[in-house]
Amino acid sequence: MENTNMPTGDELTSFINEQVSPRAFTDCEFDRVKDLLLSEEHEQGQDVEFDCDVLSTENYTEHIYNNINYRIPQGVSLQDFIAQCIVKEGHLVSKLNKDEFFNYSNSIEVQKMIERLRSNTNKCLTPKNTYICERGPPENRKNDNKPTGYCLSYVKHGVLAGTFTDTYPMGVSAKLSGQTWIDMGFKNLLDDKKYKDMTPYTAPKGAILVYEGGRYGHVEVKASENEFISDYVGERPIYDELNLPRKIIGIYVR
Repeated sequence: MENTNMPTGDELTSFINEQVSPRAFTDCEFDRVKDLLLSEEHEQGQDVEFDCDVLSTENYTEHIYNNINYRIPQGVSLQDFIAQCIVKEGHLVSKLNKDEFFNYSNSIEVQKMIERLRSNTNKCLTPKNTYICERGPPENRKNDNKPTGYCLSYVKHGVLAGTFTDTYPMGVSAKLSGQTWIDMGFKNLLDDKKYKDMTPYTAPKGAILVYEGGRYGHVEVKASENEFISDYVGERPIYDELNLPRKIIGIYVR
């Protein structure tokens, strides 16, 4: 008997799009037709392992995608690079100028700062936030993904451990902490025209991120591409992780 419920051309196209294109692409402003045209190339090279960060001393080719110029490791297809290095939680991650912050991001000071931040995320550091900690053993512990409202204190402890300063910095709110970092020798990349479009997603590892919004704002450190730490650890910047109206006003490095 002839099947009269065959899918239409549009239905088949929709089905193919959903099967071929990674889900992450559906949340971005990408050209899905271009993604389909590149899908065969992606299938052939999808098991290739490579580092997204390409230094100027390494072999690479340059490709323009969505009007952004990217350095792509030699031998890696454009589609593999897009899938692994550009699509991050629905955001574009530029890898072009990462090497200019290599020394800072990989310095012993940044490593020590991040280590301390990571070790503190499940602790209550001040008597004012002990109510968040679990009352039973182990004492003075909390979930590492639970904010306490004392983000600046946690970042200060991290900066102190990183030996960016010899003494624990004085108070002020998170959104007004920019001068504190400048006094330590940090600079706000957003004040430079070259980096005016930088976001927390494209900021270098180890950057101190300052936000306005709310009564006190927020401050956190980018520990890796998917790790943002203050008094808690999140996989995305605060405005996406906690869905709070926070605006980035400072990206500080030294």
